[in-house]
Amino acid sequence: MNNTSSIELNNFWSWEAFYPLTEDRRTEIKSQYLALSPVMRSVAGQIAVQRHLEENNHPSMARFIESLDYDSMDTTQLKCPNFWYKLFAGRAMTQSNTIDLFFDGVNYPTASILMHPLWSLIDHRVPIESSLKQFAIQFGGKLFRKLCSWHCLDEIPLSALKQSYPSQRQKQFEARSFDSLNALIFITLNQIRECKHLRPTTAERYAYALFLFLFGYKYRTRKKLDMGIMLNELLTPSSSSGDRDRFEQRLSSDQGRIIEIGLSLPPTVSDEAESIVCTKTLHWILASNHPCFK
Repeated sequence: MNNTSSIELNNFWSWEAFYPLTEDRRTEIKSQYLALSPVMRSVAGQIAVQRHLEENNHPSMARFIESLDYDSMDTTQLKCPNFWYKLFAGRAMTQSNTIDLFFDGVNYPTASILMHPLWSLIDHRVPIESSLKQFAIQFGGKLFRKLCSWHCLDEIPLSALKQSYPSQRQKQFEARSFDSLNALIFITLNQIRECKHLRPTTAERYAYALFLFLFGYKYRTRKKLDMGIMLNELLTPSSSSGDRDRFEQRLSSDQGRIIEIGLSLPPTVSDEAESIVCTKTLHWILASNHPCFK
């Protein structure tokens, strides 16, 4: 299955030709990125640089930095290599000129990861309806009712989402992308808030398993535990401090289990290996009556 979605396309030359990083695009990405919390800025930057190395066939950070041809005699560029290593390790960007340095080294699909709708949803610094509108712009109208003129609205209510079916949830899960996790979280929110389903909902199980896979196995994310806690707060805002402490302990244990599942496979990165880890994670969640984000 092709698990590359609208915001995650990576044909370097076509993107450079049709979507160059113009000043307007830089300004838009900066604005959305800097509005995120430090946790989500750390995650977005760390994942963006990992995706860039992977999609552009850079075998290591050192080789990528070599490709940028920094002048060792230019004193203004002496700190540039260190910037990339810090970003790769999870340092959040905080200043406009630092983000410009990032833009100068990547292409549009990498830069656009900084403003992926998933980050603002997990951050919940804006209303869910605003996050849903941002997601709709990127993802299109596939999840929405046909009679919903969402493109005319500043915000989109959760009730505009189509009824969720098992095949739809399975399809989103198998895509193994940020877009599909975003979709599953919105479906979960709709099941909880609009449909009043019991927790964990059907979509929540898929979302939790995919979250563990993406941020516990596929990508190295320094703030993965913080992200999970933020999702717990988004989906279960009324939980007590004791409930949240128990969730944090359970999530930490679950993230360790994902690492064990990954280590049980041959040390090769492949679509087949990722599919196995993802499927094993889902089967474990479904079989154990796991509370997920509850």
